[in-house]
Amino acid sequence: LASALVEHGAALLTGVPTEPGTVGAVARLLGPVQPQIYGDLFDVRSTPQPINIAYGSGAIGPHMDLAYYESPPGIQLLHCLRFDADVAGGRSFLIDGFAAAETLRRESPEAFATLSRVPATFLKDHDQRASPVLLSYQRPHIAADPAGRVVGLFWSPPFEGPLRVPPDDV
Repeated sequence: LASALVEHGAALLTGVPTEPGTVGAVARLLGPVQPQIYGDLFDVRSTPQPINIAYGSGAIGPHMDLAYYESPPGIQLLHCLRFDADVAGGRSFLIDGFAAAETLRRESPEAFATLSRVPATFLKDHDQRASPVLLSYQRPHIAADPAGRVVGLFWSPPFEGPLRVPPDDV
């Protein structure tokens, strides 16, 4: 991967250009870009009366995007085109969800087991757009392989829908 970036993208990595579409060029060096309901690339811009939480000016808590897809993207790239004295906010942080899951497994095995077994509903119901969408997918918050290793995490409180499980799982 490093040699491919050096060979094909050295110019993209020095000085970080601020031209629209640069993030797509870098992403295509890693592999195919997965189209989604917002197109191949998604421009995050603050707008009045936002139709998506990413278009608002408020803080967005920890979450993953597109949890309502059967196969959410494994890597998501964000590229800030403008950040100067006139721009407020924009602070981003990452959480190591796999480490958090392992901590939960050690400190609360019962909670870990529940979050690995009981499916959450992830929902995108957006009828106020040019092409309305209704997407829903159910899966546990934590996915583990047969050996018990955590292989997936699905955490997106802004897009959680109704809990559809037997009463004993509530």
